[in-house]
Amino acid sequence: MKNLSIVFVQLGKSKPKHLISNIELVHYMFPQTAINCVVSKESRVIKNMPAYVNISTYEPSSEINEAFNLKSIDLKFRNGFWRYSLERLIAIESLHAKNRNQAYLHVESDVLLLPHFPWNKFSELKHVCWLPVNPINDIASLVYFPKYESTMEFKKDLLNYVHNSTQPTDMKGLLHLRHKFPDKYKTLPISHASLPKLNTVEVDTSIDSKVDFGGLFDALNIGMWLTGIDPRNTYGFLELFATKKIVIDNSYIDPSVYTIKFSKENGLYFENGNEKISIYNLHIHSKSPRLFSKNWSKEITDLTLLSHKNKIQRDFYPKILARLFLDNIKNGTFLEFLYNSPTMFHLRRFKTYLNRPQ
Repeated sequence: MKNLSIVFVQLGKSKPKHLISNIELVHYMFPQTAINCVVSKESRVIKNMPAYVNISTYEPSSEINEAFNLKSIDLKFRNGFWRYSLERLIAIESLHAKNRNQAYLHVESDVLLLPHFPWNKFSELKHVCWLPVNPINDIASLVYFPKYESTMEFKKDLLNYVHNSTQPTDMKGLLHLRHKFPDKYKTLPISHASLPKLNTVEVDTSIDSKVDFGGLFDALNIGMWLTGIDPRNTYGFLELFATKKIVIDNSYIDPSVYTIKFSKENGLYFENGNEKISIYNLHIHSKSPRLFSKNWSKEITDLTLLSHKNKIQRDFYPKILARLFLDNIKNGTFLEFLYNSPTMFHLRRFKTYLNRPQ
């Protein structure tokens, strides 16, 4: 699809290592696809950006600054993560305004596009589309913008959401827009008719049924199950093939119910009898550098084979835990961080057990 370009967005001063690695991998896999990156003026990633990337600088308007400054958003958490995760979606309009004949696919920095990705099918979509996660959250892992007019409306609707919400987030904002404007915003498929057990609950979606992708997209859960949760969210621990968070979050998808396989010929897919249903991307929440390298296919092969044992795998990264300690001391949130740690959780649970009525 000649007029479809990829757009990554990296606002603020953060310099995630996986972003550049992912961009290089996308270019290696899809050399004919144009890649854009929207960054802040103060961005530290610009000097490391490959020459083939079109860099677009974003600066928030006074209206946008005012909208965010009035909200209860923790700006200390990971250098403004909560604001930037929402504002990045607004920032895409600044790029689209310069190239109004283009269609754009927003790709989160930790989303791995796989070789069988169905680029040509996107030309059949007429709406802005993204992915659902559970009954209370959608996600911007992939967001398709077919034309500038739609992107401009999306920006206006999302900014109105920010104005009218006390604690706005990107995930809740996307769900809000899809429910409020069902004729404007649709979803990409996260399940398939040949995988009836994949859905844990009925999926609340509004897919354009006229477009048959033949496979499905990973919003979050397939990648989290297969490659783990970001160890920064779990006190330095990495768990593979765990379904606990899927159950707690009431997620739409449980990838553990079908065997996942990988081959050079068929790519990554769910197997159900003779059926092979393609998985077109993976959300690498763990940010594993091995999965954003040119040896990604070996890592995927190893993980899929390991997953067939149906046993949770755990690893511990002490350097990540040490970094978390330092960051929370610096931000004045160490006591809160310590209180929510697994050790303190088990101590509180044990205390409750001792104090239970006999």
